[in-house]
Amino acid sequence: MKDQFLKDVIKGLSAADKYLLPKYFYNKRGDEIFSEIMDCDDYYLTRAETEIFTNQSNKIVELLQGDTKINVVELGPGDMTKSVFLINELEKRNLLSQFYPVDISVNIITKLQSWLPEIFPGISVNGICGDYMQSLSGKDFPLNIPKLVLFLGANIGNYNRCEVNVVLRKICSLLNYGDMVLIGFDLKKHPEKILKAYNDSEGLTKEFNLNLLSRINFELGGNFELKNFEHYASYNPQSGECKSYLIATKDHSITIAGKRFYFKKYEPIFMEVSNKYSLEEIHEFEKIHGFKKLNYFSDSANLFTDVLWQFIPPHQ
Repeated sequence: MKDQFLKDVIKGLSAADKYLLPKYFYNKRGDEIFSEIMDCDDYYLTRAETEIFTNQSNKIVELLQGDTKINVVELGPGDMTKSVFLINELEKRNLLSQFYPVDISVNIITKLQSWLPEIFPGISVNGICGDYMQSLSGKDFPLNIPKLVLFLGANIGNYNRCEVNVVLRKICSLLNYGDMVLIGFDLKKHPEKILKAYNDSEGLTKEFNLNLLSRINFELGGNFELKNFEHYASYNPQSGECKSYLIATKDHSITIAGKRFYFKKYEPIFMEVSNKYSLEEIHEFEKIHGFKKLNYFSDSANLFTDVLWQFIPPHQ
């Protein structure tokens, strides 16, 4: 894991347009900061999606496989702020066979494997630590048990428009005919509301981005000076892309594993993108990837939607 982290950092900082991969935000401190972000006033996404699961988990479960027990696979579960309501509903109805949280953060997997059995005695938790885009396959799950794959929290938005179809194909590779997917999409809305969520007044998003530099220092022997970077977010209402950068405030250089990297004043490091979607764009994904829409579940303000799809590819 450390070797891949170093390889990805060197590749990103060696690029003509420097970047770092957002999957590395999530070490122990990164997990803590993101939990704070989810609770802050400006970050509407978690509240909107939590409202969906608090009020509509029973409706979601009613659209699943009737009385058949299912396996639930959650990609990037975090602290399960939302999905815990769905797991609770499945447990109440004795419909959950096994739960598979898949996360790149060892901290998250360890926490869930100890915490969930305390809340749901007897639950079978099979944590998988790794990058779901690289290490996961359909062979990791029993073939004879229907599954529901969860990809919540607008995680799909952290991939650019070309990458989204790659991610959806990867999810399809985990599915058998008739399996289901529940994916969260942040919807297009007033640009100011979106921008405030990624440039919050408490400075938590700034701290979250800078923490990746601290992680590089601690784990890879880097020597970033955090004071030499400022956080900057931008939103394009036409494309729906909200992008975050760290901007160098002065000419300077840093070293990582003996390799030197130079920064000019105002040079950006691209940190992440969070795409926002229209309902029409979501419909297009259904057509492309062989999904049948079972329902869209939205919050009362229509800020966010969780889409329940069934995998019914036309060639099967």
